[in-house]
Amino acid sequence: MSVSNKRARWIGLGLAVFAFLFLFITRSVEQYGDSLNYAQSAKTGRDLFHPHHILYNVVIRGFYLAGNAVAPGIDAVAAAQIHNILWACLAVAAVFGILFRWFGSIRPAVAGALGLLLAQGFWEYATQTQIYVPALGVLALLVWVLSGPPSRLFEPVTCGAAAVLWAAAIGYHQSNIMLAIPLAVYFLAAGGRRAWKPLAGVFIAAGAIVIAGYLAVYAAVGGPPTLGGFFRYALAYTAHPDPGWGTFRNVSPAGLGRAVLSQLSNVMPVFKAVKIPMGIAFAAWLAFLGGWNIDRIRRRADSAPLRAFLLTWLAAHFAFFWWWSPDEKNMFIISLLPMILLAFVTWRDWAGSRPRANRRPALAAAAALLVYTAAAVLNFAAVIRPLRVSRGAFYETARLLNECVPTDEMLLTGWSVQQHLAYHFDRGRVLQAELVPQSLLAGIPPAAEFGAVRDHPVFLSPGYIVPDAHVMNVGGYDHPRVWRRWLEWLFGLEIGPRGEPVSCRAFESKPCAGGGIRLRMDRWRIAGWTDFLARLDEACSQSGMDFNPHSFRDWWRETGGGESDQDLRE
Repeated sequence: MSVSNKRARWIGLGLAVFAFLFLFITRSVEQYGDSLNYAQSAKTGRDLFHPHHILYNVVIRGFYLAGNAVAPGIDAVAAAQIHNILWACLAVAAVFGILFRWFGSIRPAVAGALGLLLAQGFWEYATQTQIYVPALGVLALLVWVLSGPPSRLFEPVTCGAAAVLWAAAIGYHQSNIMLAIPLAVYFLAAGGRRAWKPLAGVFIAAGAIVIAGYLAVYAAVGGPPTLGGFFRYALAYTAHPDPGWGTFRNVSPAGLGRAVLSQLSNVMPVFKAVKIPMGIAFAAWLAFLGGWNIDRIRRRADSAPLRAFLLTWLAAHFAFFWWWSPDEKNMFIISLLPMILLAFVTWRDWAGSRPRANRRPALAAAAALLVYTAAAVLNFAAVIRPLRVSRGAFYETARLLNECVPTDEMLLTGWSVQQHLAYHFDRGRVLQAELVPQSLLAGIPPAAEFGAVRDHPVFLSPGYIVPDAHVMNVGGYDHPRVWRRWLEWLFGLEIGPRGEPVSCRAFESKPCAGGGIRLRMDRWRIAGWTDFLARLDEACSQSGMDFNPHSFRDWWRETGGGESDQDLRE
């Protein structure tokens, strides 16, 4: 081993240690709804196997049990944070190793590793109980394995390691199956015809690991022993009723703009006042990055196969989540890795073509230090620090609800509040209110668990029923027929022979946790829609929240009683 390689390994180890301390000191106090859902599974051992990230909960459950064996009483969130931080450290070290191999120089390798560490999305989610940074860590190791000497790319050890790492990445997040396209591009670009056999080996080995894992889990959860049942389980996430997921309505200029901003927000905060120019500038930079590397690939420049791999990965991942969910910032963390690697190799190309760029290394180092310091301060002040100062607004709402709503009543609330109630307060009778209107929009009945609403008094915020609101892409004015069915379902309306409601579940205002509506177990006789909507207006106006006192009646009049053609589904 050369002196330079020995030095690089020590520096890579030092970066990993620094990353651990950096992330541990700045770890988040506030946790998102998904984070607490995973931590709850780790703590209780229930609902461990989510099909779209089948590995994650099991692994953090292991960290939780191991942590309690060493330090009894450790929190499940803390155990999961340590797990995520360790994967983040491996990702930082791997990026250093990839760029050192690529450049043969320590300084740009350190710059690339720190660039990943300080990127806003990576920094933020590394200390959340979330799946994305661990998945990125696995993929960073995969790129490091593939970036070794070209003569070793098709060796069994390299291909075997690639298959295992790819399978693990799919286990952490199912969407990483899309890496099949970039892997095929890389192997074929690097080896031509002789790459088919090792490529097939990687695909077969990774596929066998993934399918065996899914079959074992499916058998453990007791699914029906049919091929159709297995595929429905494995692809369960695609059946979620959210109308904004996986629709070609997202594949539009507006959807592209939202996806670009989601990708940008993984680098730095996006400020509302200037988000359009920020998005345009970032999109132009991405276009330049892609165009530059396409040209270098066409010219068969150095590392052309690896460039093609990273570029295809970035394009495929970005395009998929543009279609699937362009507003979900966390989905775009995975594409942060190829973007950073391509950015640094593009910088090297540019600097190498301009001899003057390398004449003042001290000035370049000072400029890089200034940029990184500014990025660290900005990201910490805008995102990281607010997550450290308290458990957040969702926790406070959950605390107030837990104090003022009796445990024998059913709570209908949002996903994040539901998870805070479950994790911090051990509340059981809590359901996600948004799922019912989403299901009605999708034309499917609400999940069986919502049948419990009929058996208990129910408390919910008026924000889930007033027509002016939007409940996860469903609104009273955008989807009036769906909203009418939502009210009919929630209040158990009995419709008479003339199509008018003749009775409903009794309800009252309850100024609790900022304002709410309580559905009782008794019923009222009502004189049609006008009477019912007037009572709703009165109850919502008295709930403690600021609403139009004629919200429901105005909606009924303006939408033709929920029968207008404004309903986008019909």
